[in-house]
Order: sequence, then C-alpha cells, then structure tokens
Amino acid sequence: MFARIFVVTVIVAAAAAHFGRGYRPKRNSFVVEPGPLVKATRGGLWPKPQQIITTHNYFIVRPGVFQFKVIGKTCNILEEALNRYKHDLKSQEKMRRFAKGRNQSEGRKFRFVNESHYKGYLDQLSVDLGTDCELWPHENMDEHYELILSPDHSPGKFLLVSQSIWGILRGLETWSQLVYPSIDFHALVVNSSSVTDFPRFSHRGLLIDTSRHFLPPRIIYLTLDAMAMSKMNVLHWHIVDDQSFPFESKQFPDLSAKGAYSSYHVYTSQDVQNIIDHARKRGIRIIPEFDTPGTFILCPYPAVQKPIGRTYYVCDISRTHSILGGRLPETPYRMLQWRSSGRYLGSDESHCKGNIRVCPANFERNQRDFPGLIHPSRSSNPELRDYMMQTSTTVKELQGKYMREIIEQAYNLSAKSIVWQEVFDDGAHLNSDTVVHVWKGNYRSKIKEITLKGHKAILSSCWYLDALTSGGDWHEFYQCDPNDFLKEQKLKDLVIGGEACMWGEVVDVNNLISRIWPRACAAAEKLWSPSGPLEIHEASRRLEEHTCRMNRRKIPAQPPNGPGFCPGINYS
Repeated sequence: MFARIFVVTVIVAAAAAHFGRGYRPKRNSFVVEPGPLVKATRGGLWPKPQQIITTHNYFIVRPGVFQFKVIGKTCNILEEALNRYKHDLKSQEKMRRFAKGRNQSEGRKFRFVNESHYKGYLDQLSVDLGTDCELWPHENMDEHYELILSPDHSPGKFLLVSQSIWGILRGLETWSQLVYPSIDFHALVVNSSSVTDFPRFSHRGLLIDTSRHFLPPRIIYLTLDAMAMSKMNVLHWHIVDDQSFPFESKQFPDLSAKGAYSSYHVYTSQDVQNIIDHARKRGIRIIPEFDTPGTFILCPYPAVQKPIGRTYYVCDISRTHSILGGRLPETPYRMLQWRSSGRYLGSDESHCKGNIRVCPANFERNQRDFPGLIHPSRSSNPELRDYMMQTSTTVKELQGKYMREIIEQAYNLSAKSIVWQEVFDDGAHLNSDTVVHVWKGNYRSKIKEITLKGHKAILSSCWYLDALTSGGDWHEFYQCDPNDFLKEQKLKDLVIGGEACMWGEVVDVNNLISRIWPRACAAAEKLWSPSGPLEIHEASRRLEEHTCRMNRRKIPAQPPNGPGFCPGINYS
C-alpha cells in the first residue's frame, strides 16, 4: 500500500514540476480507475440461455407479497424447490434493506411510478408443470423450459412452463437470477423478459475426490447447491482410491474399518443416502467411482492375497473378481442408493508398464495394519510371471482382461460403464454403450478417434481445476469446447458433455469450495449455452455478478476477475 501511495505522489510531484506550481490533477484523472476492475451486470444470467429477449421495461418484486402459483402438476421436489426460491427472494430482500440503510440517496422510491419503463408489480409467478414428476434425474432427462415475464403476455401474471420437473428446476434458477436490486437499493426489480432454454450437452459434470482428503457431507451439500446455480447435473464422486476407503460397506466392513483415515472419516450409509437425496432434489445425479483396478480390496481381505516369498502379497486374480462381483451390486443398488444409470469403473493412471498396484500408498500407516506392502513387478511375483508366460499375456493384456470382466459385470447389472481413456487406449474390448472419459492433452484427436469407433465421449482435459494458476484462469477454461473441432454431425452427437475435475491432493474442507467456484462456472456455461464467438468481457461481467450471488447464498466463491466488491453483502 505504501508503495502505491509513493508512486502516485512521485507522479503528481513530477507533473507539478513540469507544469508549474499551480498544477492540480484533473478530476477523475487516475493512474488506475477507482472501482471494480469488471463492472458486474444486473440481472445477468449464468449460464447464458439459448434464447432471451429482454427490454428496459421492469417490474418491482415485493417479497412479502410475491408467491408462486402452481397451475399444473406438482410433487415434493417442486414444493421444496418453491420454498427454496422463496427463501432466496427473502435473502435478496434482506441484502437490499441492509444496503439501502447504508445508501444516503433518497427520493427515488417516489419516482418509480413516473418512470416510463416501470410497468407495475410482479407479485405472482405461475408454474406450469406439464407431466407427473420423475423421481430420479437421468442421462437423457428433459431440462427444457420457457419463462415469460412480459406484460404483453398477460398483464400482472407471469409464467414458467416445462414438461419436466427438471426443466422447472432450471427455470426457477433463471427466475431467481433475473431479480436484482435497483441501483439505489430501494426495490427489487426484474426486467421484462422472455426466455427459451435447454442444455447443449446432457452430461455437465463436476468431479470431487474424497479419497485424498475426506470432505464432510455439509461441504458436498454446498457443492451441489453451487452446481445447481450453474445448471450442472452430474456429480462424479471419486469416493475411494489408494489413499483411503471412506465408504461404509455392509458387505465388506473391513474396507473402511482398515482403509479409512480414521473412524471419523467415513461416509455411513445414511450419509450417502442424504447426499444422493440432496442432489436428486436439485436435478443432479451422482455417479460413484470406486477406482479400479484398485488396491483397496487387497489388504483387509487375506482371502484374495497370494504370497510372494515370506512377506509380500499380491491379488489372486480369480478371487479378486469374486469380491468385486460382490462390491458392484452392493454399491449401486443397496438400499436403492445409487440410482444413476452410469458407473465409473476407473482405471485412470493405471501404470501398465510392468507394475501391478496392490496396496494403498500410505506405507507407514498400512505397514502396521497390512505388513509387507509393495508394488511388485512381474519378476517379484512368480505366480503372476508364470501365468503371463503360459498364456503369452502382457501386463497391458492382463489389465484388459480384468477390465473386460468388470465391464461385463456392470453390463449384467444394467449399469452403463464409464471408463477413463486409458482403457480405450489399451485396446480393451468395450461394449457399444461404454462412455470414454478423455482427460489427457491430446483431447481433440482422441475424441475424434473415440467417436469414429462409435463410442460416446466426455471431456475434462482443459477443465482440471486442481491445476492452479494466478489470476482469472477461468478465461482459459472458457475457451475450451468439447466438439467444435469435429466436422461431422454424427461425431458431434457422440460427445455428450464434459466435467470439471477437482482432484483432492491439495484441497480439503478448508479450501475446496473457493478453489472450484467460480472457476467451474466456465465449464458449466460451455456445456449449457449455445456455441458461438467468445465474448470474454461480456462473460466477465456476468460472472462477476454470479459470484456475488454465490456469496449471498453462503457459497464462498473466490473473486473471478480482480479487484471488486459485492454490493449489499454484509460481510460483518
């Protein structure tokens, strides 16, 4: 701060010496223009809808009077959503009152009725759901909606309509974003608007990793709330990996008893059910990933171990599948928990170059509970070596055999398989409906290769949130597109979306939310909004406002663009 004052003083002194002792800097002549670096929109939407017509005409919204009127079908999901957005409107009103108390400007409230663009009060929004509610979001769910806030449509009455509960949820979020405080904070207003909207891609996801650092359920709830604000619809939950097994398995209780960091770092069956239900009510499906070919099942279960010499063990392949065969049915279907049609079967960074992973990497902790942990090569495992020699099998082929059996098990359970691109790269036989998740740097050529073979693909290569850079790196995320480089429409159609990924090595309960948001919003808009020319400045202004919305809803999103502030938010 001292350095900045010193620089300005030197500049003014130099100017005085040059122009004479009577020199005074002109008003509003600054080295840096005061105020936010990016001026936020007012009522700007994120993500941008497919089509919106907005005028300067506006209505006043009175939270104490406003109500939703259901004129079509209804259900618990809808009623709870209406209550959430009523609460959000009251939150905006509380913010407005706080800001108004700090605002010295008076008198404008008496002039609303005399302004040509003022069109009266918006006291009711009719909600027309055309069909019975689906209970669970799914891969091809209908998220189309129309929102009409126009006096020409029906004076004094306004309409949100969709044939699907999921479309209604997306439309309610759009409605909430269109409401904003007047410039002097004397009222909440909404511009006359007409919105027709639907997603560009069906799979709009976010990956979180609870193996490297345990994330308490409340943080996952907050993550889901932020996802709903940006119309994301898939939480890819990388729930276990080598580092820890925080999932409570009724069928194999020692997995978490010996594999979790501690007894406090475990998701109980009720925790998982509550998280899934929280997501369901926001139109978000949760796809679990139990990483394979994993090492988490080996150490707690001696039945699948084979000795190497005196102290070391690897998996007995035939017995490993018996446990995996038990694990797969349990996690998707036990207590009807995992209702998503997709199952991540993992296999990212599977290291198929002569090494077979066998046990968690936390050596010191596990050496106590599971003596003799190693990452054996073929030479250290006589049985594995003999098997591979007798069958003329390479390590790559061995892993391919493993993945084929796991994919077949998932297929028999009517669960669609999603695999990381290593499985495709290694030439494993994939069912026609297997989805390949692309995350490496050569994503354009890889997606083309995958789709040419008839497989669906999702992209994450350019949306790795754990790869941190200084400043507003969301600009880079915003320039990535999952299929604009493909020429043939049939190939474009096989790209079903993408995911922003936040791996857990360097994030935990203390910084996860601020690292993800609003950076993941860039991916969310690219996956929802129509393709077109990049308009970074326009997007910056909308994202500035959207970040403040998140802050108001108690989501601690970090600043997206540089110096600025959120009008009306009481940080005290």
